[in-house]
Amino acid sequence: MFRHIFIFRYDQSEEYYLQAHGVRSRVLPGDGTHPDQIITLHNLVSLYSENGDKNKEERMSALLLNALQKVEERKASQGQEGE
Repeated sequence: MFRHIFIFRYDQSEEYYLQAHGVRSRVLPGDGTHPDQIITLHNLVSLYSENGDKNKEERMSALLLNALQKVEERKASQGQEGE
């Protein structure tokens, strides 16, 4: 998505994504599972992957996976409540 705009400005794009993630974490409801937060984490993972920063990529991937697992668990529990 936005990574194409910032492909040659790695440091600047990382800063923007981290700022966006911080703001979204503070203002959006929930526990890090809002779709906008998940998109920002995905963008950070993509940025780190494209630039070969494996340590940061792995850390953000773990956060992204954790958020996605929470979403799936919530969906599963809501499905069981409806039965």
